[in-house]
Amino acid sequence: MIKLLKSLSKHKYEFLCLLFVSMTILGILNQYSPIPKGDTWDVFPNIIENGDKLGPWLWNQHNEHRILLTLLIFVADFQLFGGYGLLNYISIFSTLLLIGLVFIKITNSLIKERLGQTNSYQFEKIIGCLILCIVFSWGQHENLTWAFQPCFVLVQLLPLVSFYFLSCYKLHNEPKLFLLSIVFGFLSIVTMANGILVLPLMVVMALCFRMQKIKIVFIGLASFFSIYLYFSGYVSPPGHGSVKTALLYNPHLVIQYLLVYLGGAFNSVKLLGENYLFPLILSLSALIYFCINLMPYVFKKKKLHPFQVCLAFFIIFLVGTGVGTASGRYIFGVNQALSSRYSTPSLMFFISILSLVISFHGEKILRYSKPLFFIVYLGLMIGAQFDVIKHSSAPFNRSIALLSL
Repeated sequence: MIKLLKSLSKHKYEFLCLLFVSMTILGILNQYSPIPKGDTWDVFPNIIENGDKLGPWLWNQHNEHRILLTLLIFVADFQLFGGYGLLNYISIFSTLLLIGLVFIKITNSLIKERLGQTNSYQFEKIIGCLILCIVFSWGQHENLTWAFQPCFVLVQLLPLVSFYFLSCYKLHNEPKLFLLSIVFGFLSIVTMANGILVLPLMVVMALCFRMQKIKIVFIGLASFFSIYLYFSGYVSPPGHGSVKTALLYNPHLVIQYLLVYLGGAFNSVKLLGENYLFPLILSLSALIYFCINLMPYVFKKKKLHPFQVCLAFFIIFLVGTGVGTASGRYIFGVNQALSSRYSTPSLMFFISILSLVISFHGEKILRYSKPLFFIVYLGLMIGAQFDVIKHSSAPFNRSIALLSL
């Protein structure tokens, strides 16, 4: 018993991280139901009509999105598991795990760069466990328990990986890394609509890296082709607002929605009786910090580490995603930005900010890394993770709803 307690004490961060992720897995299992919900019903007729076969229907729009990768997962699930959605949930969990591992790789590299190899091991372990806890927060439960949502997590992973490989190419100058960044950038367009931002941002990123002109031109052509391909045969969905119109006539409402959207993962804290004020203040503070810390590098032409550039462009991507979402959704009110499914990009935003803070102020964060871990851990536990217990009746409710049909 004493040996066990000593072992737990030695590996307390890993144990707490495992406990946290296990609670999320328990929540997914409790929420699982083979009965489709929401937009999943729109997918089934196409699969049944086409007999689980691939074809042009995979390119069809879903609202403003082209969700080819998610539809491929649906088809594979029909072929492997009879359409029970098991592969969808495995894909969602695996995608989040990959996101966590990419963030850990980026952050650990920046920690080593800042603190050196010998001083960084314990710090890397603490921050790695913290990142995994944030990635698997139950606050995004709609994306964890809805078979339609692989698209919502893939559109976080593929852009991040695209920027990551382009940064790796800057570091190592290996052609395969450059090609991988293009491939993942191109695949981003078939996750969700905001995926079309990735390759254009990579053009700017390549300019920041001062890459060879031929490389910049290549990314530019890939960007042009991806946008052309995406909008070929595109039909604007009825009732969806225009980004230009929204920014022109209601910029204050778009900005308010955007800030709440970016901070929405932390909506459990109420200020003045409102859920949206704390997320708004938190994300605004994070964006101000982001801009202030990048200014010396932009105006004084100081060099950022390639992984810092990677994180900066991922944040820009998330802000662009938020602007696009806000432009079509602000009419529903600011509280709509607190939807659980929007917590995933919000969590990605704060992990990126955390990683940048560590890269800029590693020595100071090292001193407070242990209390930082426990403060964030307890905040996530109280704010979201304990809600796993509250969400256990959904499969029963959906079964009753289906029987009523």
